[in-house]
Amino acid sequence: MAARARIPKLRMGRLIARRTYRQSNRARSRVVLEVGMPRKVPGWDWACPVRITGIDWHTNKPRPILGIDALQTLELAMQYARATLMAVKPPLFWLDSSADIGLSRTVPGYLPAVSQERIESVIVSESKRFERAHRPKPNGARKHGRTRRVARQKRTK
Repeated sequence: MAARARIPKLRMGRLIARRTYRQSNRARSRVVLEVGMPRKVPGWDWACPVRITGIDWHTNKPRPILGIDALQTLELAMQYARATLMAVKPPLFWLDSSADIGLSRTVPGYLPAVSQERIESVIVSESKRFERAHRPKPNGARKHGRTRRVARQKRTK
């Protein structure tokens, strides 16, 4: 059996993203997410360092997120960051809202392709439904509709 390489220790290196959250019960308490640039790692494919500071139970050291290429490591780094930040209690605030930390949920890649496609089609149809419900009305639509009602009321009198 071949010996498995140890998970590499990475320095943050060049930062490509940084976001600051605050904890809802303590306005001065900050949680900071930092994402480093993905890079090739000897003995592995690629790694993307992620550091989350300000959480009592989480290490402040960069964590290497490993993947096959730079793009996969970025995607996995965002999934790791979202899962970690969503576990923080009390919830974190970003842009004065605790409902959204600004990191999108993704369709798990380990699901069978049929399941992924089904989930994606639901997302697309719900997005279209939301867009239709929140689409601004054309300028004269509301006024025109009221005019028709008034005209009908006058005819019935």
